Amino acid sequence: MVRIERLADLKPVHQRQAAVLALWRWRAPILAFELDAEWGVDQSVLESLFRLAASPAGEQSDLAYRRAIAELCTTPLFTSEVDPDTVQLLQLETISNLLAFGELLDKPGVDDVERVVEASAGLANYLDGLVEGSFYSHPAEEAHRQYLADLADRANEGYFASRHFAVETACPGDVPPSAVAGDECPHQSEAVSPRSYDHGMSDAFTVLWTHDTCRALRKAGRVGERPPVAFSGAHSSLPAWSGARAGDEVYALHVNRCVVYVVSRMRVIDMERRDCCGTVPMRWQDPAFPGHGDWSMLGAGGCSATAVHVDATPVRFDMPIPGDLLARLTWRNRRGQTRGLKYVADGRLERSVSLQGFYRLTSESADDLAVVVSNTMP
Repeated sequence: MVRIERLADLKPVHQRQAAVLALWRWRAPILAFELDAEWGVDQSVLESLFRLAASPAGEQSDLAYRRAIAELCTTPLFTSEVDPDTVQLLQLETISNLLAFGELLDKPGVDDVERVVEASAGLANYLDGLVEGSFYSHPAEEAHRQYLADLADRANEGYFASRHFAVETACPGDVPPSAVAGDECPHQSEAVSPRSYDHGMSDAFTVLWTHDTCRALRKAGRVGERPPVAFSGAHSSLPAWSGARAGDEVYALHVNRCVVYVVSRMRVIDMERRDCCGTVPMRWQDPAFPGHGDWSMLGAGGCSATAVHVDATPVRFDMPIPGDLLARLTWRNRRGQTRGLKYVADGRLERSVSLQGFYRLTSESADDLAVVVSNTMP
């Protein structure tokens, strides 16, 4: 995607793609939190609007988008007074941008495209203002400051605005519709989640590393080293990292004698096969990821294994989760329902069955685990 000043130089099809990419950046944030029930808005309608906007332009997809907009506009949201909190404000602004995209379909033009693009940039600036005025301290602050320090030509802007600009200028103006419809441009994964401005964090998940995995890490001398990669799979012993995106954090947990340890905190970089993964195997007996042989015990040979490149803390086995925190940790599913751990007694986890998988933490529990890691890091 190009800078706003150059929108007028693009062909109409590319102008539309610019608006789509600006919209898509906020898809994950608006869908990550439940909408206010009194609004009467079905999240599936919003999901369909994003997908239809990203579909190749055509009479059929445009008609479907208009119908979804018409359905959205019949909800109580448009006849009630709303005094939004921070998350709701983001949701409302994004819904407004979806409506603006619908107007673009009826009256194509650079002015309507610019309205969508500028609204997206305005949200990024708004988040920077919230962070600047917040009393919340987060371990990522130093990394954010370093990122800004390295931007000599944009040092006066905030972190989210700068990341927004990086996405905007990294995506070419001639992105084919198939690339948009498929998912997102290569740098679009820098989109912020609601937790990024409400708590300074992206979404966070947990994954359980088995005794065999941890034994192999020790045997290979990987304790104290930072894994550059982990693996997503299709089996309970190597679960799929469903729902995780670039920027999200994943806490690798291990249970030993009823105590739960944080072995590593991994921030997702991407979930694609890269040159560092090595040659794609030609025969079933060939290693799946020869370039990551040092970390193959993390699941390289698992069922349908795919590489997840990460920025991780060093592997360690001396970072226990306090018993009182263990009892109040909670996870949430895509419907917003929450659950805690089963079989916790006197601060000890007697059975690890409810940890076996890849699960999204609630924001409160993600904050609590972040404190555990930051307080025990050397």
